[in-house]
Amino acid sequence: MNQNSFVGAIALGACVAIAVSEIAVFALTPAQVNDIAAQVSVLIGPNLTAKGNRAIVEGEKTGSGAIVARSGNTYYVVTAWHVVWRTGGFHAIVTPDGQVHYVDASEGSPDAIGFGRLDPESERAIVGSDLALLRFRSDRDYPVASVGSQKVQSGDTVYISGWPNPDDLRRTRRDRTFSAGAIAQVVNPPSADGGYSLLYDNRTRSGLSGAPIFNADGELIGIHGRGKGVENNCSTPEINARHSCGIAIDRLIAATRDRGLSVAFNRTPPRLAIDRDRPPVQAPANPTPPPVSPSPSATAAKVPDSTHTVYYVDPLRGNNSASAGNSPDNPFRTISYAIDGARPGTVINLAPGQYSSGETFPLILNRGVILQGNEGQQGEGIVIRGGGFYSTRSAANQNLTILGLADTQIVGVTISNPNPEGTGVWIEDSAEAIVRNNTFMNNGRDGIYVGGSANPTIENNRFTNSRGSGISMDRNATGEIRNNLFVNLGVAIAIGGDSSPTIAANQVRANETGIVVSESSRPRLQGNLVDNNREYGLLILEGGQPEVREDNLFENNAIADRLNAPTEAWESDGFSQSSEQTLFACLEYNGQLATFVKTGVDSIPQPSIAWEDSELGSALNRCRLVTPSLNRIVALNNGNPNGIFLATGRVNNNNAICAIEGAQGVCRDENVLLYLSGEEQRNPSEVLRNLLILDRTQGRGNPVQEVETGAIVPLAFWGDRVQPEPGLWFTD
Repeated sequence: MNQNSFVGAIALGACVAIAVSEIAVFALTPAQVNDIAAQVSVLIGPNLTAKGNRAIVEGEKTGSGAIVARSGNTYYVVTAWHVVWRTGGFHAIVTPDGQVHYVDASEGSPDAIGFGRLDPESERAIVGSDLALLRFRSDRDYPVASVGSQKVQSGDTVYISGWPNPDDLRRTRRDRTFSAGAIAQVVNPPSADGGYSLLYDNRTRSGLSGAPIFNADGELIGIHGRGKGVENNCSTPEINARHSCGIAIDRLIAATRDRGLSVAFNRTPPRLAIDRDRPPVQAPANPTPPPVSPSPSATAAKVPDSTHTVYYVDPLRGNNSASAGNSPDNPFRTISYAIDGARPGTVINLAPGQYSSGETFPLILNRGVILQGNEGQQGEGIVIRGGGFYSTRSAANQNLTILGLADTQIVGVTISNPNPEGTGVWIEDSAEAIVRNNTFMNNGRDGIYVGGSANPTIENNRFTNSRGSGISMDRNATGEIRNNLFVNLGVAIAIGGDSSPTIAANQVRANETGIVVSESSRPRLQGNLVDNNREYGLLILEGGQPEVREDNLFENNAIADRLNAPTEAWESDGFSQSSEQTLFACLEYNGQLATFVKTGVDSIPQPSIAWEDSELGSALNRCRLVTPSLNRIVALNNGNPNGIFLATGRVNNNNAICAIEGAQGVCRDENVLLYLSGEEQRNPSEVLRNLLILDRTQGRGNPVQEVETGAIVPLAFWGDRVQPEPGLWFTD
């Protein structure tokens, strides 16, 4: 996006206007807020011993900040005081364009203004405000954050943008993250320790100190300073333990006024530039790589130089002729036509509209071709919709929208394949393919499938409203899945085969299941937020062995935040298993034990029976006794639970729970699953109801039926719940 896309840089009484074509923005999407944040967020390397071309020193931590004011060629950056409290040397500020600006950090420097100091008694608490202003000079035009004018309230959506430190500080690369959350509490008056008043549930970590906090309108409302912990002195210990905290931006405004500083903050609402039909930005002749990633990307775009061809396509105004395609005023009509003449490095620039009629699907992007839409809006208004069959190397005949070959790039488009088993983008054996800043929605099965030995970078995309998965990865694939948003999918991310990708800094929310790791895959999970999914946060099946770092957050997932269901747990001794057989396993579940059920290898296990200790045996013994018996009984019924019922009855003058054939069957010695004990003898039907896990079946009625001999419930009730999961179609 054009870096001069925002208006409102006012500082020290001076007003600087950037002339662009613009429209006011209301009700911003998260992607739009992210776009705003990317332009004003900076990285800070404190107390360098000398100026140079690097801001990150091996073994040293960095911080974050935001550009908040401008006066002529002088810019002001806000950060947390504890990031820059030491004197001496230079503080380095890295702006979004990768430029490094140095600030004198000597004692009394007018370019480093702190608003806090250490409490001499505690040597830990901060007297005043944990805020600082840094001042640098540049003849470049940098956007300035818009300061929020509305009162911050509990429940407000907020976003944090900054550069976390890596686990290994020997690494000298930083990648910007953008996390969503909500305000949990506004403390009034603010904490005496640093002036903290905002508590929120965003994912934070070391390196985000000083990071800007934005509201849903893209306005700056605070500065992050402390992560979760009972000792952070922001609120009560209970709230501190589950929430990070920051300082309201009004406190910075008041602090500058109290110091007599004439800093006039920008209160103009954020504005987005209209950026249509703009040819791709050309790289400078001898570009200097920035020391950090200036956008939330693991891989920078490969920008074509001026010798590469750009084809323009417009489905409304275009014309498929040999004389067209060379300018926005004379575009091709279809992507298919443009692809025919594309060579490595060719950019196919798409105008707004729907690309469906007249296209030949799948669109096959040859090696090195770049399909480019509107990255700043994640492809909003540029829709590629449709699918066609293609004989793939990884999985035979498949219905695809786009096939990406080696070194292709797909950026800034919306992709939809409505066919029942349709996949949006298929990548196999594609070295360094890039899929970035797109929207994948309403795909019949997958948003993206990665197979073979492909090694793509999939970053900053939005996946939503698909029956299957957002991303499926199989075979020997690797690569990175980073900074994506997954909402309302069957499975957000499905990893299988022997694949081993890095899955980092993604938001996985409100899907059926968050992340499934199966077969022999070994993904690395770091810094992901996985919450409020309707079944599981992380589900580990078969021989999956994910590396799950501590900075992942799994919470509020309906069945379980994590469930490990390895192959050996489903073994049915003495009976062969088929791909359609219903199986039971005894698994740990929310701090207790439960019998789970599944059908084949491509269904999501469901809890069916919860076990507790009783007079006749521990929960572990009961679970291990009943579960194999269920497997044996179902195996004798050709692996099918239909016609088998759990029932209460009397055997040898004791009440018991049995597995009977047919609703008219009776309990006998040979079909007893469990004898009841003590108080359980009083009401066997109630015991059966209490054992069954029915929370996920609301709206389907209670399956327990009262009969003359007691109570019965069909095993098929759970068999119906574990039908094949479309998002796991590729598992063997």
